[in-house]
Amino acid sequence: MASAKRMEQSLSQVKSDADALRLSKLMNVNQHEFLRLLLRARTAGVPDALLQFLSPEYAESRVTFVNVDETTLKFDRIEETQRQETYALGKASRLIRIAFDSLDEYSEKEVRNVQAVPQSLLEEANATVDAAIGRAKEETSSWREPLVSALDRTMRTNVRENQIQGLIAPMAYLPPNDFGYLRDAFTAYMDRIGEILAQRFHDDAAIKEWELNLGDEPALSDEA
Repeated sequence: MASAKRMEQSLSQVKSDADALRLSKLMNVNQHEFLRLLLRARTAGVPDALLQFLSPEYAESRVTFVNVDETTLKFDRIEETQRQETYALGKASRLIRIAFDSLDEYSEKEVRNVQAVPQSLLEEANATVDAAIGRAKEETSSWREPLVSALDRTMRTNVRENQIQGLIAPMAYLPPNDFGYLRDAFTAYMDRIGEILAQRFHDDAAIKEWELNLGDEPALSDEA
């Protein structure tokens, strides 16, 4: 995403401890804003549209970095070994379950040490995201109901993972629906976030204007 590229550009301009601290805070805001996007779709009841942001297919193989130098992180080569299908599906279903659990847990945090991007700067991007989520909600998806059920944290973990495994077997990690438009909307939103944060990196006064602590905001799980 362009927001990540803008953050990388800001990284190259860090010249002091104060710059590093400022960039660190802005990167936390960048991460938080993306999690907020995921939560908006999650609370809207379209978790199947979010599977495109995961990569459970990597569970199909085991990757080993051969002769890693711990001081430089350089290595000789990468070796990849295919896992047995049943084991790979179990790993993939666990990855999916943990990803959604972690997102739900983030939404329940009462206080976050990160500033909010003023919503007045995001009106157009927000409208695009709302339209994409609304479109996803209107789509009929054979994966939606069983996935929502499997993500119910009141059930035992093994039961939930078995339900997810039954959904993604055999090695099908995405629903038949094409939710690419949601990714496009998220990308546009994060591009705008990147623009805002890159500007704030050079403007101490602008950063100080962000006085709203996210702990004062409504719970993210209440957002549409």
